[in-house]
Amino acid sequence: MRDGPVFRRRHLPHWDIPGAIYFITTCLQGSIPAEGLLDLARYQKELDARHRPAEIPADEWQRRLDKLHFALADEWLDLRAAVRHLEDPRLAAEVHSALRHFANERYDVFAYVVMPSHMHWVMRPREEWIAAHPEITDRTAREVIMHSVKRHSALKCNELLGFVGTFWQAESYDHCIRDLDELLRCIAYVENNPVKAGLVKSAAEWKYSS
Repeated sequence: MRDGPVFRRRHLPHWDIPGAIYFITTCLQGSIPAEGLLDLARYQKELDARHRPAEIPADEWQRRLDKLHFALADEWLDLRAAVRHLEDPRLAAEVHSALRHFANERYDVFAYVVMPSHMHWVMRPREEWIAAHPEITDRTAREVIMHSVKRHSALKCNELLGFVGTFWQAESYDHCIRDLDELLRCIAYVENNPVKAGLVKSAAEWKYSS
């Protein structure tokens, strides 16, 4: 496994830093409708055209822009998603189980929630697990863990749906959490997402979360 900082960008930016805690959002394939994708593309152009103030470092400015883009994407997922397979309690339970399956073995889980069209979680790969698998060199620990969770849950959910094909979007939104204050904000955001989306009155009412 890679043991140094790694940056990749496909459609989304991906930073992997040893020891980092990650805030991750994974969406169902097709969950953002065509109208939403056009809206996000338009907003991205608007963000790209914004002038960076001289007092803000380039990496911090990009981080702020990425957060704004994510916020709009999450609004589409919460309120106007085109695919909501995880409204089915059987499927939500499978994803819930997959997120918890290797907790405290491969990764530490700080928070998670399974929403009708996506899932959020806050996790950190465990150093001892990484050290025990030096043979894995083509992907980061986050990538290996995400692939395992998505693959297992996709197989189980497709079986229940009677589907064959892509269940999750190929790319996830992921963000390295920088300090304790940001960690607490991310945990609160994740656990209160069902309330924000109007699904329940309080976070404790939502069955498929931490």
